[in-house]
Amino acid sequence: MAGSVSREDVAVAVRAAVRSGARLVLLTGAAGVGKSYLLDAFAAEARAHGLDADRAWGVAALREVPGGALAHLVAPAPALPAMVHAVLRTVSRFLYVDDVDQCDPLSLALVERLVREPGRVVVATVRSDATVRSDGGARSDGAGLPEAVRPLAALPYARTFTLRPFTREQTARLGAEILGGPLQPALADDVWRSTAGNALFVHQLLLASRDSGGIAPTDDGWAAVGTLATPPSLRSALLDRVVALGPAAREAAELLAATETAPLARFEASGRGEALRALMTADIVTMLPAAPVPLTPRATRRTTSRAGSVAFTHPLFAEVVWAPLDPLRRRALLREHFTAERSSARPDEVRLALLATQIDEVMPAAALFRAAKLAMTGGDTDTALTLALEALRTARGDLRIEALGLAADALMQRGRPEEAQALLERALDRTKPGPGALLLTGLLHVVLTWGRSDPAAAGRMLARQARRYPTWTPLVGDLVAILESDRISYQGRPGEALAVLDERDVRGAGALLARVAHLSRFAPQLESRMATARAQCLIQLARPDDALAALDDDVFVRHAATLDEQVPSWRADVDNARAHAWVTRDAALSRDLAERAYQAADDLSLVQARAWAALMHTMADLVTGRLDDAAAWGRRARALAAGGRMSAAGRLAESYLDIAYGSRGLASGVADDPRLDPLPLATGFLWHQIPIGDAWRAHAAGRVAAASSVMSAALDAALADGAVRDAAFIAHERVRMGERGVSTALERLAPGPGTPDDDLLLAARVLLARGVDAADGAALLRACDGFEKLGMPLFAAEAAAVASRVLSGREATAARRRSAGLAAVVGSPPTPLLRRAAPDDGAATLTAREREVAERAVAQTSAEIAAALFLSVRTVDTHLARVYAKLGITSRRELPAALGLRG
Repeated sequence: MAGSVSREDVAVAVRAAVRSGARLVLLTGAAGVGKSYLLDAFAAEARAHGLDADRAWGVAALREVPGGALAHLVAPAPALPAMVHAVLRTVSRFLYVDDVDQCDPLSLALVERLVREPGRVVVATVRSDATVRSDGGARSDGAGLPEAVRPLAALPYARTFTLRPFTREQTARLGAEILGGPLQPALADDVWRSTAGNALFVHQLLLASRDSGGIAPTDDGWAAVGTLATPPSLRSALLDRVVALGPAAREAAELLAATETAPLARFEASGRGEALRALMTADIVTMLPAAPVPLTPRATRRTTSRAGSVAFTHPLFAEVVWAPLDPLRRRALLREHFTAERSSARPDEVRLALLATQIDEVMPAAALFRAAKLAMTGGDTDTALTLALEALRTARGDLRIEALGLAADALMQRGRPEEAQALLERALDRTKPGPGALLLTGLLHVVLTWGRSDPAAAGRMLARQARRYPTWTPLVGDLVAILESDRISYQGRPGEALAVLDERDVRGAGALLARVAHLSRFAPQLESRMATARAQCLIQLARPDDALAALDDDVFVRHAATLDEQVPSWRADVDNARAHAWVTRDAALSRDLAERAYQAADDLSLVQARAWAALMHTMADLVTGRLDDAAAWGRRARALAAGGRMSAAGRLAESYLDIAYGSRGLASGVADDPRLDPLPLATGFLWHQIPIGDAWRAHAAGRVAAASSVMSAALDAALADGAVRDAAFIAHERVRMGERGVSTALERLAPGPGTPDDDLLLAARVLLARGVDAADGAALLRACDGFEKLGMPLFAAEAAAVASRVLSGREATAARRRSAGLAAVVGSPPTPLLRRAAPDDGAATLTAREREVAERAVAQTSAEIAAALFLSVRTVDTHLARVYAKLGITSRRELPAALGLRG
């Protein structure tokens, strides 16, 4: 059986393979992907369980020494049969072999003989030719195994697992483990691009950069404060592979390092074809398909490879080859590429523009900006930003406005909103009043409000700009109204925001901006921003149908191509808004939309769009009761918000973490404010939800009265601001904390017109509150039905749990069983309503694994259970702790009775 699994899955897969009868497990992959690290972890785990385990290493220099790989385990014997007998007698049941492909033939034969014995297990690493490409992919198949290992892999009881390079997210987690703290998103992106997810390179790069001062810890995690430092040992090892091929190969490598991808024909035309062949034979260079190729942080760009292009097999090759070159040599190589590209039959406009900026070749601003738009359309935000900023040096008129918009949006989404603000403020100061200045005003408003989380500054800027125009100019007044509405909506006052538009009879940005669109192609960007913002406002008013209609605005159809060129985040922004609209009626769809938005933003390395997508995913997980998933996505959102300088989004992420942990009686790790101010001074989008987290944190710490006070004030504030959906959220969480008397507040939240699906959720919430207040079992069961229909199993389980305490007899038993079944779907979290209900039937809430561990614990120690189930002792103890909590017991002695087992 072959497989391609992640690091998290491979341990489980290997254990399962061994349990199913595998005697030989081969961990294959390219050098540095973490095979040896995983092998060491398996060996340590076996010893921790008291199992006999031996280690062996294949060494290329000892390949000619018979039995050399096992010499430290088996004494040499004059005859082969005696050697085999000694191996079977002295080698432990578990043998872990590093680089088995480097073993001598005799050692390989002895390993094969060993695994033919029942009860023996060999886990070995094999360096296959799963070469990491500079596009982040890998190639691996059965033929990739070394010739000497193929007979072993063909054995019927052998299993092979291929380890591939880490993904972007896995690289960030590995970096956090190495440095002892999270990496800011920009640094994580750079490390992933630079190392292509190679675990060994990640270790070396981060440690060297830390020691050189290239990275440093901050309040928001590790950040780049200088240049990432490739350690000398790694640099030398990679460069030596190139130098060993001779001067011609090195010269060809230098030409490729200048652009990191290049057409194969360019090497043939310059007489470097054979040198390139040598590089390819040595697995230093590889052919590429026609696809976007991520390059290293040295160039901080991507480019588009064409069919017949070549690239280094790993991006660090480009860095180590390029670094020693003097400026004149670099300039000569870049100019050679520029001349060849310009004279080609179909020049790559993006590559040509980039090369021109590097060799100071003058290009018209229009050509630079056209290349920037092409780069943006191809998903290359970094290159688009570079070229847009270069175009701004000489751009005038509408072209200047478009370039400013593209650059500002890219800066904001890359987590550099301060630079975007400064860029637009300088431009606005130099722009005379008119359509261009109005569009810049709108852009600056977006940056200040959504990028800097500073709506007060946005309000002052709007007032200042409005004074530059005559008071009787309708165009200015309407635009200010639209922007002011957006600002107020961001501050959490959706009713007031719509009133501002209604007062001037402004229904949206489309008609208004059409009056200036003929003067600037940039109007669609602002129009799309306003449509998305209006949708978010309607969502807060519990009008999701109207919000979804706004998100289907014609601007997203008519100007899709233009938006792709100008607004890298627009598709992710729209999906984020749709995820927000759907969360109360179809949380599964909401989660899918959030994941799609996250992936779209991740592909473009957009920090802010990723942060909002992570927040939307967290919200969907909270609604469905997947609290561990909510915590994981909440931590991701918090890190991204910090990297994107998004203070309000960061507080919202912390609130979600508090809900995910606090509702289970756990501490989230978010710093507590002893004053517990019920109305935070900081505002921001969805800020009414922030006190929910404060309250759950207090509740988990036993400060129930303080939690109730916070929630009461938060509900009053949400109702006063017209934030209907947040008010319903707050009221429901009060009931989940065990509060009574909330039904009246929920009944006040009359749904808006045309929202039948939201009626279902509000109706379920009202029924839950009524059932709690009046001890009405029938109402609680109807609430359970409503929550279950909406795909919210945790809320349904809580309603049934309370019903089981109100009802009696068979009805109570049925409610208990229903609650247990629903809760088990999401891991049976010990929320207040679930903890209080049916403590005598805790065994019904045990998961299959927990029950297995509990039943074994009646007669076995934790170590014995761990060995039998291939778990760590710590994992067994964790399962037992959960079992004790669910059963309401404190020791193993009480397990038989609690589980209903006979003595």
